[in-house]
Amino acid sequence: MGDYGTIQKKANKIAAIRSMPENYLMFGHQHNNQKILTTLVNNSIVVLFIMRDPRDMIVSRYHFEKTDKMFNRFNKFHTISKEEAYNTIMRSVLGGTNGNTPRRFNIAEYIASFSQYYNHEKVLTVRFEDLIGPKGGGDASAQRAALVKIKKAISSSVSVDKVAPQMFSVKAETFRKGQINQWKYEFTAANSKLFRSMAGKWLERLGYE
Repeated sequence: MGDYGTIQKKANKIAAIRSMPENYLMFGHQHNNQKILTTLVNNSIVVLFIMRDPRDMIVSRYHFEKTDKMFNRFNKFHTISKEEAYNTIMRSVLGGTNGNTPRRFNIAEYIASFSQYYNHEKVLTVRFEDLIGPKGGGDASAQRAALVKIKKAISSSVSVDKVAPQMFSVKAETFRKGQINQWKYEFTAANSKLFRSMAGKWLERLGYE
């Protein structure tokens, strides 16, 4: 597939999406934006929403920020306890980078901001817990089922059996441990209590225990 550049460098992101040729990829991060989602769907661009247990997302965020000096909270996370750090993330998920002012989303607000994706009939929602497969603590049949759905959505001819072993990859740039349910070993009782008080209702809505 061709490289259409990064979305951050597009002066008019909506126009860039509309003019993107077939069989091209556009890279980059984009905060939730209803107009962009609508443009993607209306231009027959396949949208995959990969969802993960938000408690594991908090664990991942902590380790991500603690290992890279670009994050505002890098020094802080080296001076406070892990329990306090997890509570900090629950109260403000995104900590900002290189001195930039962080976006003030608590964990409940952050999860809610993605509801336009997992409730959209034209968006395929796939769980990280399914994709990661047995090597990540998941299930081989669930992984295969998820990959079959993706293959169908993007009209791919690639063998699922060829793709499945590559889903767990220590070579991936953002890969750290790749294991599901790590929050069970990382969270203290206080962490779990705070999460439940702030975003417990979302666990049931998202299908997590």
